[in-house]
Amino acid sequence: MRDIQALMKRFHNDPLGLLQKLGGCYLRPPGGPLVGYAGTYDDEAGVPKNYVGELYANFAMAEQWPSVMDMWARYLCFKDARAINDVNVFLGAPEGGKALADKLAMCNSRQYVYPDTKETPVIGGRPKKEFVWGCHKLEEGQKVAIVEDVANNFSTTEKLIQLVLDAGCDPVVLICLLNRSPNVDDLFESSAVGAVRVVSLVRKPMPEYRQDDVYVADDIVNDNIVWKPRKTPEDWQRLMQAMAASSQ
Repeated sequence: MRDIQALMKRFHNDPLGLLQKLGGCYLRPPGGPLVGYAGTYDDEAGVPKNYVGELYANFAMAEQWPSVMDMWARYLCFKDARAINDVNVFLGAPEGGKALADKLAMCNSRQYVYPDTKETPVIGGRPKKEFVWGCHKLEEGQKVAIVEDVANNFSTTEKLIQLVLDAGCDPVVLICLLNRSPNVDDLFESSAVGAVRVVSLVRKPMPEYRQDDVYVADDIVNDNIVWKPRKTPEDWQRLMQAMAASSQ
């Protein structure tokens, strides 16, 4: 049984350290599986493929502790109060951004919404994802904060920005727990609206690779990869077991 209050006190200035203690960080050991990322590129045949990497932050493990999510939401509110004060509604990106968006909305006495997800299978990678309104929706003219757990290529963010614009609303800020992009710091240049403020709890660039990169090509051929690490407990357990075996 974890003493969550003791862990929060110990790691109050180290979110990734706390996440690791909660079993939510994967660092690939020698011979361990790669992980699939949400960002995509087109291969030489024009087929969309997902980037892959050796590091993965699974914030679903922290979502099980509301006090942790509440602490991080409050830290984010203090980090850029001006940007967040302009927000009418917090939009949680399915699935990773929903718990954080809920806490941010509660901290600020604002509305919380999330779209539904439609997925189309893709050979050799994650399913293609698009967002549609279901039980929730935006009202025209609202100022929206788009909330994700991890931001990197901002491909999901761009889709959500377009969804917000199509609803007649204004995406004023992007909020995430971890910004691991090698290129985007405090501003994201959206093709739809231009520069949008990015507020992250942790800024930590992480390397990613094309599937045809010589460093990872053999792993791809041998299917030594977990494409959707947080999709099922069995997939995440496989990664945790690989780390545990390397430490023995």
